[in-house]
Amino acid sequence: MTNPIRILFIEDDIEDYRFIESIFAAIPRGSYHLDWVSTYDEALAQIRQKQHDLYLVDYLLGGQSDGLQLIRDAFPNGCDRAVILLTAHGAKEIDETALQLGVAEYFDKVHIRAPLLERAVRYAINSKRVEAELRDSEARYRMLIEAAPDYICQLDTDQRIQQINPSVIRESGYQSAEIIGKPLREFLTPLSQSVLDEMFPRLLATGHCRQEIEFRRKDGSVQVMDCSGSILKDREKVSAVVILRDITRRKQAEHALELALGREKELNELKSRFVSMVSHEFRSPLAAIRLWSEMLRTFRHKMDDTAIDSKLASIMSQIDHLAILVNDVLSLSRMETGQVELKPTTADLDVFCQQIAEETADRYRQTHHLVCDLPTSRIPARIDTTLMRQVMVNLLENAFKYSPQGGTVRLSVALNGDGAIVSVSDSGIGIPESDQRFLFDPFYRATNVGAVTGTGLGLAIVKQAVELHGGRIEVESQIGAGSTFRLRLPVVPSD
Repeated sequence: MTNPIRILFIEDDIEDYRFIESIFAAIPRGSYHLDWVSTYDEALAQIRQKQHDLYLVDYLLGGQSDGLQLIRDAFPNGCDRAVILLTAHGAKEIDETALQLGVAEYFDKVHIRAPLLERAVRYAINSKRVEAELRDSEARYRMLIEAAPDYICQLDTDQRIQQINPSVIRESGYQSAEIIGKPLREFLTPLSQSVLDEMFPRLLATGHCRQEIEFRRKDGSVQVMDCSGSILKDREKVSAVVILRDITRRKQAEHALELALGREKELNELKSRFVSMVSHEFRSPLAAIRLWSEMLRTFRHKMDDTAIDSKLASIMSQIDHLAILVNDVLSLSRMETGQVELKPTTADLDVFCQQIAEETADRYRQTHHLVCDLPTSRIPARIDTTLMRQVMVNLLENAFKYSPQGGTVRLSVALNGDGAIVSVSDSGIGIPESDQRFLFDPFYRATNVGAVTGTGLGLAIVKQAVELHGGRIEVESQIGAGSTFRLRLPVVPSD
């Protein structure tokens, strides 16, 4: 059996109480418990205990207080329990005031009938129950929105911000007055402003959208946001609800992963190039050494001293080649790990470069031409002569090696502001544009080198050595038109 509905009747006239009591007694299947108080103070005390489901309040309570004043005092924030107001003096202003206070129903005692009163009681209790559920639901949703870490913004159709949740204030650094009424695009980076301008009409047309944008905090820092939007329709008014979720850390992690994957790919390619270089550059000299060693062991007794010396010289040449290769690998490794100590001395850069160019050109004098463009005055520079010799030999050897017979290699040394420019140009095969960005990577060789031998270490060593001197290296090249490698180096300031 269900509990009876508890009703408190607040009435100063006992005859009226008995009349109402008789009505409830006559209600079929009624399950009501009627309590009665006759004074304002008793009624206020009972209401504050909240032990009843409904209050029947007479408008005239006697004394200086009436039923409306009791309702105001008992429910200062509006009625949260079902209240029915009774009066013998029907007046429109009383009715309107009662409804404003949250009274569920208003009756003239003369017109009360059992069916009407029963229905009013049930409707009033149910109405307050529904109101309470709505308030609870609204409170839960408000709590969720206020606790949400996402930025939640309500925009009008002009992209102006109408409402925001507390997270916007907590995280962005702006105050509410700095945001409300402003277009959302004002808080985005220029690129994201264009994204929003394209996205917002689509949101209004389709009712939903999702896009990544960049939100600028008050301190200037940028948050990458996953922006999702939906349409909110309130009668004739249309607005957009935009939720911005901070994915900055996720994007940073993705970027770091991409870099790691790229680096792993580079290392795998480096490993492949290293294996390819070793298999070719080591195997060929070792094969030659083995061949000549076998010839000496097998046919030495048939050779004269000249033939023996020739074979030994060939063996020593291949050993020297292997030693140079190993030294190049070790030199590059020491440079990349910071184990090379620069030992600079003051030298005339133009004279130093010319001397190395002429020494290198001697080996190609029968097949190539060397042209030197030098300044009329000396260019003193602080250089490690051992490293800088390695730089110039590598560049000049490449220039001669990749130029056709009869081709010209040009060396140029000149002052340029507070630095010097050393250029080595050839008239060779040129370097494909797609290869140029990898040209200074260890073991990398251009895709058009053909049968020209090389390890792919020379330019990597050149770059490291030049940067140790505080300089940089540049390359310009066109297929079939040759290449120019340009060093920009600091010089000794003039007095």
